[in-house]
Amino acid sequence: HHFNYSYSTAFLFDTQHQKQVAIKGLGAFAPTYNNLDTLPKDYLVLRQEYREKLFPLKGIKVEVEKVAELLRGDQFLDNEANERTFKKVAADYDILHLAMHTIVNDKNPMYSKMAFTQQNDSTEDGFLNTYELYNMKLNSRMAVLSSCNSGSGKLHRGEGVMSLARGFIYSGCPSIVMTLWSVEDKSGVKLMTSFYKNLILGKLKSESIQLSKIEFIENADQLRAHPYFWSGYVVIGNNSALFHSNTRIIIFLVIGIVLLIVAAIVSRKKISRLFKRF
Repeated sequence: HHFNYSYSTAFLFDTQHQKQVAIKGLGAFAPTYNNLDTLPKDYLVLRQEYREKLFPLKGIKVEVEKVAELLRGDQFLDNEANERTFKKVAADYDILHLAMHTIVNDKNPMYSKMAFTQQNDSTEDGFLNTYELYNMKLNSRMAVLSSCNSGSGKLHRGEGVMSLARGFIYSGCPSIVMTLWSVEDKSGVKLMTSFYKNLILGKLKSESIQLSKIEFIENADQLRAHPYFWSGYVVIGNNSALFHSNTRIIIFLVIGIVLLIVAAIVSRKKISRLFKRF
């Protein structure tokens, strides 16, 4: 079955009818963590708490390249995938795809963060915190948080889980694809590539995720068929399709052509009757 989640019915209805208008299609980000040893010594000491967790992810670049190719979108790779650039361009995109490390803070969820490329910057530290999202205005109809634990957080009674995903919804994005636990790198590439292929066919977001998981299981070995590798991705918020199905377009075109032909035949008969009278 395919299904999606929401924090509450009120929350779902508030976001269900939001009209998002973006000037560009897809913006996909895949940072690099290979540059950590090249940063100044003092900077590394400041980030020592996170440095060991930010090991290189080989699959995220491949994932972003494939997704951008499918949707003919913009890709921000390596040094271009930094926090400053994201804040500058994020509001321009209809779909945001973020493949990177996530650092979850269970004690204070507002300090859970997504790790962009670490650079020397006097104003940005390279970590997009949840509280920063609350101050942003996004025009995206969907954000895909293809990173570890992007849907994890502290459960607040009556509010739901306080997570990074929730921050994106409050910033104006009505639909989120998030993860419930750590994402295995190679599995993420296959699932997300298949997910976007299904979206392009005009399928619902939840159905696109469902079909991508089924395809993954059918082609997985005995180890990777385990739910850990594929079931962590879920849809939260608005579940409507982002693209129109080509099949529907063809059906409408055929119906339109048939109606035109019928109208032409009827008009021709009427004209023939008029000429007969004269």
